[in-house]
Order: sequence, then structure tokens, then C-alpha cells
Amino acid sequence: MKTILITIAQENTKNAEAFQNLLEQVHSSLSGEKVSFEMIMFGQSIGFCITASSAVCSMLEGQIYAMNADMDIKIIPDPCEHISGYDIFSSCNLDLEKSDLLPIKTYTDFESDSLSGVLNVLSKVRPGEGAFLQIVTTPQDDSGWFHWKLKWRKSFFNFTQKFWVKYWFKKGMTPVFEEQINKKLEYELFQCSIRILTFGKQKNKEYVPVRLDAISSSLLNFNEIDLNRFTKERSKNLEIPKKSEKTKHEKLANNFLSDFQNRKLSNTFLLASRELASLFHLPNEREVPNLLHVTSRKAEPPSDLPVDHKDQDISFFGNTNFHGTSIPFGIKRSDRRRHLYTVGKSGSGKSKLLELLIQNDINQGKGVGVLDPHGDLVDNILRIIP
Repeated sequence: MKTILITIAQENTKNAEAFQNLLEQVHSSLSGEKVSFEMIMFGQSIGFCITASSAVCSMLEGQIYAMNADMDIKIIPDPCEHISGYDIFSSCNLDLEKSDLLPIKTYTDFESDSLSGVLNVLSKVRPGEGAFLQIVTTPQDDSGWFHWKLKWRKSFFNFTQKFWVKYWFKKGMTPVFEEQINKKLEYELFQCSIRILTFGKQKNKEYVPVRLDAISSSLLNFNEIDLNRFTKERSKNLEIPKKSEKTKHEKLANNFLSDFQNRKLSNTFLLASRELASLFHLPNEREVPNLLHVTSRKAEPPSDLPVDHKDQDISFFGNTNFHGTSIPFGIKRSDRRRHLYTVGKSGSGKSKLLELLIQNDINQGKGVGVLDPHGDLVDNILRIIP
């Protein structure tokens, strides 16, 4: 499994609808695969992550860049490895109150971003605490067996809802149920498990379970009157004693976090692509506080960039960084002879650039002459002379 972190573009206008389209495009390609969509709060920043196999991550990375080329995506260690170092944990799973044939509220029913309530609660997490919202999914196969079961489940639902006393007095709901079920089934379907984790140090002991309740309550925004709503299953808590040995600490934490670490699909329910996109998408950082967002835009490297390693006329000194691709590049010696003038404020890398060019010259057996009024550059060069 591999985890990628998505840094939000500053002017991101492709919100939930665009992510729904992405989910529908990749639905068939993800058949049999497990994908975990994750929101995690560390320190004062909210990160959006996806954990899946290397092949799936690469495919989703390409789709996200196609959706918005200004996003920044990088591979990171599994966040659960960092979480296991904390002392206090609280977690819970979410379920649907009624049959998963009935929909929850989707982004089309919200005046603002559907995630704003959840992310605003996450942004209140204090230093020394953290929170983790995990949505583990796998595409529902569009097989004949599934549709046979679906037909049977719809018939069973139509039968059981006749015994709901509330609707003996609230007339006209049967056609509403039928309409909403059929509307949900028009979209691509995913089997989903949703779980929430909050964690912290001993000094934040009293806040950890409170954060869990706050995050689960924020998901009540997706409750749809008379249709479906999220329910919180019984929460689990773990407090690791202060004087626990490191190995015992890790064992207790890893046992508690096993479902999160393994991205376990358990107690699943059906969500349509529109519902899933409402619960996880890449929002506009202006509408939601504390998002990890891109601080500067990156442009595609020019097509004539000197990158040929076999060319002895190129002095290599750097690597491109665009859409996860890193290619060593340099400058031609003929261009260097035209006078290379390096300008920048202190600490921006002027001396390092010259040092890398000089190191390349030394490696190629070229002569080097340096006049350094300060001495720092010369000290570094002396270390690389054979």
C-alpha cells in the first residue's frame, strides 16, 4: 500500500462535482481494489490523503492532475506510523441508520461546501492532538447477481416500511422512497467503511474523546430527514500508561489502530459516487480554513531543457519537480561561457548552485578557478576536491 498527500491548489474551483466525475471514470478500473480516502489533522494543517496500491495511486494521481494541474501530490509514509507514537486514542465506526438503499444528503443540497462543517471541526484540534477520518472503499461490481440481490432488497424494503408507525400518519412517503432509491442507483456504487480516530498526549487526555464526539456530530450535516442518516457506533478508548516501555507502547497502539493501518473493510454499506464525493473531495482553501495548500505554482519544464546524461557539454546541477516527475537537468558549457550571473537574497542557494557546477566540472576533469571574498564557498569546494 502507498499513501499520497494532495496539496490543494489556491484557486481550486473543481470541487465535489469534479471529484464525483473522477470517481465515476475510475470505477471500473478500480474493480477488486481497495482505496482509502483520508482526512488527517496534524498540528494546525488538514491534509487530504489517498492510500491504495501503487498502481491505483498512480492512476488517481494522473486523474487529479487532469482535474487541476496546479495540485501538488507527493508520496508520504503511512500516517498511522506517526499516530502510533501518541498516548491517548478514541475511535468509532459510522453506520447508516436505515437501509443503505436510501441516500444521505449530497453536495447539491448544501449552500456552501459540504465538507465545511467537518473541516471546521478538524481545524479546532489543538497542538499535541490529532484527528483522522478514514473512508475505505471498493467499487461495487455491476453483476447480475448484485442486481438480483438489489431487486430482492428493494422488495423487502417496500414490505418492511409498511410497519414504520411514523408513516402511518405521514402519508405519501412510499413514492418518495422509491424515487430516491432509484435516483441513488443511477450512479456508480461503492462499498464503504467509515471510521474516525482522535489521539493526543497525556496532557490532552480530556479533549481526545470530546474531539471524537465533535467530528462524528459534524457528519450529522449529511442526515436527510425521512431518508438516511449516520449513526455512531460505540466508541473505543485506549490510554497507554506513561511509564510503558517503547515495545509495549507500540504493541498496544498498533493493536488499537489495526483497522486503520490495514484499511479494513468491515460493516460496509453502499454509497453512490455522488454521496462519496460529498464526503471526500478537494475543497477550495478560501472556503475552508487550515488546509494544506500550494504556496507557489509549478510550470512544466521546457521541452529543450538539457537533460542528456551522455552529453559531456552539460553541467548538471538540479532536478525538475513537476507532477511527481524528477528529471536531472543542467546548463550547457557554451551557455556558461556567455557569463552566468547569479542573483538572489541570502539563503536562496546562489553559492550552492555554483558549488554544484564546480563539482560537475571536477568530476569531468575540467579546470576550476574560484575568487571568493567570503570564504564559505571555497571551504565547501575544498571538501569535494579528490
